[in-house]
Formats: sequence, structure tokens, C-alpha cells
Amino acid sequence: AEPPYDIATLGSAGSNGSQGNNDHHHVHMYDGYALAVYLISQLQFIDPLNRRDLTRAELLHLDRYLQRHQKHFPQQQEQKMNVTQAYDAK
Repeated sequence: AEPPYDIATLGSAGSNGSQGNNDHHHVHMYDGYALAVYLISQLQFIDPLNRRDLTRAELLHLDRYLQRHQKHFPQQQEQKMNVTQAYDAK
């Protein structure tokens, strides 16, 4: 089985890496392939748990994850998924 995909966020400091007063770290674990299918099919590029908009950098990270673990996703062998491309086309 493929390792879970995580979306890491910094409390209320935002996703730009700046540290505020609230610097606790949250990690949401997902099945990376299922997350990519959801994001592309809904054309809503949000964290499903808290509805936070995902950044383009996070989507690039998800695409790299899918490339690294593509052997675990036989559904993806025929057609390569590109979450960032779908995001840019939106």
C-alpha cells in the first residue's frame, strides 16, 4: 500500500511560512490518489477537512507525490493526473 499523503498547515499563521503567535502544526493525512481525484473532479482545490484553499505549492507537492507512488495507483497508469494543471486551467 502507498504511504498516506499529508497536507501540513501552520495554525492561523497561514501557508506562506510566516510565524505568528499561533505556530502549532496541523497535519491532515489522506489517500493521495483519492485526494487528487476529488480535487480535480470537483474543481475545488481545498483541504476537505477544514475547507482551506490549497496553495499552488501544495498542489505541486501532491503531483510529485503521485509521480513517486504511481506504481501503487494502477488506475493512473493509463492517464497521468496533474492536479496543478487542473488548478491552472480553472
